[in-house]
Amino acid sequence: MSDPISVLKDYFEDHGYLRIKQFDPEKRQSSGVELRIVVRTTTERREVIQALKALKIKHGRPYKKQKDRKDVVVPIYDRAAALQFLELVKPKGYGQATKQLKELLKKRPPRTAGKQKAKKKATRTAKKEAKTPSDK
Repeated sequence: MSDPISVLKDYFEDHGYLRIKQFDPEKRQSSGVELRIVVRTTTERREVIQALKALKIKHGRPYKKQKDRKDVVVPIYDRAAALQFLELVKPKGYGQATKQLKELLKKRPPRTAGKQKAKKKATRTAKKEAKTPSDK
């Protein structure tokens, strides 16, 4: 395998793109980031996934873009991973997107699974205490 950065840069500049969904409080829609690398064959998909793993960039499960086509998307959903990808690969025309992602990370840092689990556990405990009658 050749240099992982050059492999990712070639595939991303050919068929990749970045989608940044802004937070909309009126519609109660959250913000999100999705970086997509579109590949055409299973060999290309393997190359891209190996390059991402070599650079330690988390990616989502690859999926078909449309059922009747052969295009497969290798997504990156995590904001920090998308920023890491853009900073390492440096694709043409994505300087502004990199700045926008950095600002988004400052406003809303990535969530950690531990904090979410702790919140859920605290909520469940509070509900149980509210349901059980107090002994007096």
